[in-house]
Amino acid sequence: MLIMRFITRFKLFLFMTLFFDFSHSSDLEGIWFTDAEAIIKFNESNKQLNDLRASLIKCLAENTEVVFRDGIAINKVSSHNCNHKNKSAVIEGYEVKYKYEIIYSNLNQTVMLNSNEYGENAIEVINWIDSDNFWIDLQEDDFKKLRTRYFYVRVKQ
Repeated sequence: MLIMRFITRFKLFLFMTLFFDFSHSSDLEGIWFTDAEAIIKFNESNKQLNDLRASLIKCLAENTEVVFRDGIAINKVSSHNCNHKNKSAVIEGYEVKYKYEIIYSNLNQTVMLNSNEYGENAIEVINWIDSDNFWIDLQEDDFKKLRTRYFYVRVKQ
């Protein structure tokens, strides 16, 4: 009986090792750009955004990157102009730095605990598309009623 259990577990281990790619399940290290095209495409297909919100999200997405290194994440937005219907606004660049800890990960999702400098914590769920692409739900209060997603693509170095 004990030998049969061992053989069954070994077969399962061998099957998972050969046929599943777990390499991306928690491999966040590196630089990630927001994928403006994918963000707008998803959100427009769900008819969740009016023209102004779509323009603002697209503008921010085109100027945002996230860097994950050694348990620290830095969300960087570069200074830029946003335009909508012949109006323009200057967006000042900024960085938000926070600690993150991966508390669960599998092939499809990674769950992180984020902590900012003020001691505030938040849970974030990363939904993997493949090892170089993922999406998250937007966590800003203003958009919670909407089914808004942000898509990210890894920068190859």
